[in-house]
Amino acid sequence: MGLKFLSYFRKVTSKKIFQIVFFGLLARVVFTLFFAKAYYGTDNIYYNYDSGAWALCFQNLYYYGQFSIDITHPLGYFVRMPGYSFFLGVFYLLCNKDWITTFFVAGWFQIALDTLNIYMIYRITYLLSKNEKSSLITAFIYAFYPFIIVWNPLCYSEVPAVTLLLLSLFMMQKREKKYYAFLSLSSVSLGILFRPQLFLILPFIILYITWPYLRNKRALSILSLQMLLGFGIFYMPWPMRNYVNHNKILLTHDLRGFANWDKDVMSFTYFIYSVQAEWEPQFSQIIKNQKVDFPKGVNFSTSDSLLLSRAFYLSKNCGKGFSMWRGYWKTPIDGISCNDSISQIFSQLREKQMNQNPINFWINLPLKNLKKAIFKEKLYDTNSMVRKIASSFFYYRTFLILLGLFCTIYLIRLQNFNLFFVMSLSFFVLLYVSLCAGTGPLMRNIEIRYFLPADILLLIPIGLFFGEKSFLTKK
Repeated sequence: MGLKFLSYFRKVTSKKIFQIVFFGLLARVVFTLFFAKAYYGTDNIYYNYDSGAWALCFQNLYYYGQFSIDITHPLGYFVRMPGYSFFLGVFYLLCNKDWITTFFVAGWFQIALDTLNIYMIYRITYLLSKNEKSSLITAFIYAFYPFIIVWNPLCYSEVPAVTLLLLSLFMMQKREKKYYAFLSLSSVSLGILFRPQLFLILPFIILYITWPYLRNKRALSILSLQMLLGFGIFYMPWPMRNYVNHNKILLTHDLRGFANWDKDVMSFTYFIYSVQAEWEPQFSQIIKNQKVDFPKGVNFSTSDSLLLSRAFYLSKNCGKGFSMWRGYWKTPIDGISCNDSISQIFSQLREKQMNQNPINFWINLPLKNLKKAIFKEKLYDTNSMVRKIASSFFYYRTFLILLGLFCTIYLIRLQNFNLFFVMSLSFFVLLYVSLCAGTGPLMRNIEIRYFLPADILLLIPIGLFFGEKSFLTKK
């Protein structure tokens, strides 16, 4: 028995994919143990403010029966979608209701999950191409992709969301499995509860599954039922709960339930992103009680300038949401605030900017956001050597995005509009356009991690393009 196991172990470990997975795991462990503290600038590499928000929602559900960050706030019930809160909640219960241990264990579990993702993206590529070399190239790129590695130990929803997306893409290709459509839709629907941007790929996964059976009514009916069940079981309880329990139609989340994202701060972001691509330096100037710079390149009338000055003044002195941010210049406001006045002024000015400067709002600013999203050069804070080195990887990210787009478009043309590549490209375009040009809450607030799922899918066509030439033939 022992000799058989040893023989099997040697056979498995001799495979190249096992070696890639092993060194990918090693890269994640090395980052976590030796570089994560310097990168995050904190001793607790498993926890950040958002980690606590997800945890608190589950804690309030467990002890008070209310999934909310603040059961006294009418919008506290909607600040977080439940996926990652329940993910952390499982570890919370297993770790004897100790959050310190929970974050530590969940962080290392995410490292294990992302190591599994290396093998999963290998399998996805292989199912597409039946090409070992292409699959190994894709797995290798993912194994050492720095923009997923840095999120491994920190208790944020990025890693589980990527895992669920890859699982969905894997299952949708396993057409020989009886319930592949159900499993694929279940995975991506659950993933939406971790990261709502996965909503944008949902219709393309449905199209990929149903396309070969559009003329087969019986097969199409069975697949449709499976997908409906997967979506209904894993996603629909969230909007149904919001409507039934709270009489609110909400598909994703509402950040206004956070004390520091009250209507004054939210209206400020709406306004500032209507005139410029960054919310700095104005945001920091407000909370530090400094002279606030007027946005450059936008002409305000005298009356609008006076209104904007008043909004900045009120934000500094009696904006309750602003007062809850770390570094606020005086004691946080507890009681009467002027949030309504701040919100009214910023909203009024935003409407004027949209109407008077439509080219700036709809073209110039989205292009600036897109430039920042694709061609970002460095991290905001580069005080430590690790942060400076990490900043250099943004050039690598830009290179992979441009290469991935080229390979995707090339393969779409070569493979007669292969649906997988059309899906990857469409998801990329929709996600980037939505975040760079959208008008919803906190859209135009460019954080690179928001683009991570779309960026990762571009790695697959890179592997296929540089794999065996036999794949690069028309079908």
